[in-house]
Formats: sequence, structure tokens, C-alpha cells
Amino acid sequence: MLQKVTNIILITDQIDALQAATEQEHVYDLSAPIPALCVLYCKQGSMQVNINNEVYTIGAHDMFICQPNFLFGHYMRTPDFASEILCAPAKLFDEVVLSCFKYEPHWWEKQLFVQRHPVIHLKEEQEELFKAYFQLLSKYLASPRQTNQREILRAIAQAAALEVLAYLDNVEEIRLARQDKPCDISQKDYIFHRFLELLQSKGHHREVGWYASRLAITPRYLGVICKTKSGKTASELINEVIVEQIKERLHQSDDSIKEIAYMMDFPNTSFFCRYVRSHIGVSPLAYRRGKLREF
Repeated sequence: MLQKVTNIILITDQIDALQAATEQEHVYDLSAPIPALCVLYCKQGSMQVNINNEVYTIGAHDMFICQPNFLFGHYMRTPDFASEILCAPAKLFDEVVLSCFKYEPHWWEKQLFVQRHPVIHLKEEQEELFKAYFQLLSKYLASPRQTNQREILRAIAQAAALEVLAYLDNVEEIRLARQDKPCDISQKDYIFHRFLELLQSKGHHREVGWYASRLAITPRYLGVICKTKSGKTASELINEVIVEQIKERLHQSDDSIKEIAYMMDFPNTSFFCRYVRSHIGVSPLAYRRGKLREF
């Protein structure tokens, strides 16, 4: 069965149905990098798939995670292959990653590990948890459209992401990456890691120069590193964090617009309102009232 939301979020138990939907309905162009997160959970059998010109074997009780902008190649599967597959837009992936800042201080090392090792073998307890997440998504997406759908989908995705991060706690490569200066990653990886840590703890600062000065590098070099490692500029990453903080305060607190502007270090309310309108598309008050809740 194939379920869709806004022609972007797809969930299916048939990989052929997913491929047919992407090709016939032009949801994703399979000949180009796919701007989506794809998670495949293998229930039985096995499959070989070519992703980014690398061949991976996925067996029973494995979860396969393709992060956004991957190239999908040929695949082969055994006759008894059975799976659950979820594709979600890169924007939702970015939002979930940013939301992990406050809960998981070492999420970056784990995300890097998953990029290198996308096949994760699940123990029985974790397998049952992820089966429950897929079932929850399937039931929710099959129901009529609901109020706060975006927030519910994001909450489910965030919970599942935190489960993955928690499961990776004992991976040796990740423990090494937590040392004061990890020996198994490049200098650029280390600087990018430190930049993300600063965003996590000091994300209300909006100037690239502020972060660059604390990393003892130039703003231009920081921009080059961010673009190389994430495909986004340092300013884009900073603004994403700030916008998520603003959205959270507007949705989850009773603070006034003036109070939020003050807490986020904006010089005045007018500047804050212009910033919000520029990056979210509506005024802070309109967003708080629910004028923009779609993907």
C-alpha cells in the first residue's frame, strides 16, 4: 500500500510501488539527486541497492537510512523480501536535525556515522520500536487530514530520530569522535562540528563573524566549510537555527512578541518582525495564530 501527503511524504510496504509513484507522478526525479530522506526497514529477505555509486546489502532486521540528495541506482531483492519504506522531504529532515540540538549534544558525530554506514542492524527491542513508528505513521496518514498535521508529523519524526541517535550511543567510531579533537575526522569536519556545537549553545547570534572569531578562522573560510559539509552557507545554517527557535517560542510560549524579540537579541520589535516575515513569510502574530502550518 502506498500513502502520500502533499505529494511529497510517501510511505509504502512495496519498493516497486514507490518507484512507480516517483516515476509516474513526478514526485522525485530518480535520475537526479533526490532531495528527501529515505528510510527502509527490512522485515524479511534481503536486497542489494546502489546508492551514490556504492552497493549496499540490506538484510532482515536491518534499517537503511539515505540522507537527502542521494542518487538512487539499480536494486535487486530476494522473492521473500518484505519492507517498510518512508520518504520525507529534505525540509522536514532539516527541521528534525535542528530540533535534536537541545536533546542530543553529540548528534553530529552520529549523523556523520550514518552517512558512512547507512545500514544499521536492529536488536529486537529497537526493531519493535521502529515497527511501531511505521505503524503509527501508516495509521495517521490513512486518517482524514487533521489540524496540526505538520506538528504531529514532525513530533513523530523527531521521536524516531532520537531513538536512532540513542541506539548509536555505543558505536566505537562515535566515541572516538567525542574526544577533544577527534583523530578520525579531518580538520574541516572538526571545525564544522565545533560550529554546530556553538549553534546549539549560542544560536541566537546572527553574525557569521561572531562564530568565526570563536573558531579562530575567517568568516569566509567558515562559509567554505559549511558549504562543503552541508551544501548550505553559514548564514543559512544560522538562520535555520534562529527561525526554529522563534517558531518554537511562538508556538509553545505565552511570551509577547516584544519579549521574544528581546530574548533573541533583536535590537527592537520592528526589526524582529521584519526578520520573521522575511524568513517565514508572515508576521510573528500571524504565525502564532496558525496562518502558516503547511510544508
